[in-house]
Amino acid sequence: MSQTVNLDAQASTLGITKGSVYDLAVFNAERHTTQSDFRIDTTLVFTDCGQVEGIIF
Repeated sequence: MSQTVNLDAQASTLGITKGSVYDLAVFNAERHTTQSDFRIDTTLVFTDCGQVEGIIF
């Protein structure tokens, strides 16, 4: 399954403004131990990126 989101087109619905800076949190839960993939392709510009400490299986 794949999905595309156009943030510029959804800006007013999401309450965001083009050119502004926002936090982005992504949660992914795998339901299968094999043949599972997770991928994000984006044209977003990331600044001050850090790593969230947590449990990685």
